[in-house]
Amino acid sequence: MSLLTASFNQDKLSQPAKDAVAITDFIHRLSQRVDQIDGKLEYVSQALIVLSTTTVTTNNLQAAVETHNQLRDSVRTLDSQATAVRELELQVHDLRDEVVNGNETNSAMKHEIGKIGSVTTELGKMLTEPVKKYSDQA
Repeated sequence: MSLLTASFNQDKLSQPAKDAVAITDFIHRLSQRVDQIDGKLEYVSQALIVLSTTTVTTNNLQAAVETHNQLRDSVRTLDSQATAVRELELQVHDLRDEVVNGNETNSAMKHEIGKIGSVTTELGKMLTEPVKKYSDQA
C-alpha cells in the first residue's frame, strides 16, 4: 500500500475518487519503477562505455601486435640481408687477395720473362757473333 493510499480512508471516498487514488498510486509505483530502470540503464550505459573503451584498446593492441609482427619480420629480413652482405664482403676480400696475389705473381712472372728475354738476347748475340765472324771471313 502506497503512502497516498494509506493517508486516505478509502471507505469514505466515492468510486471515482478511489479510482483516482488507485491511478495516482499506480503512477507513483510506475515512476519508482522507471527510476529503477533509469538507474539500471545508467549502469548499462557506463558498462557500454567501458566496453567500447575496452574494444578500442583491444583494437589498438591488436594493431600494435600486428605492427610488432611486421617489424619482427622486417628485422629478420634485414638480418638475412646483412648476413648475405657479410658473405659478399668476405668473397670480395678473398677476390681482392687473389688479385693482389695474382699481381704479385704477374710481377714475378714479368721479372722472370725479363730475365729470359735478357738471356735470349745474350744467346742471340752469342749465336750471331760466330756466324757473323764466319760470314765476314768467308
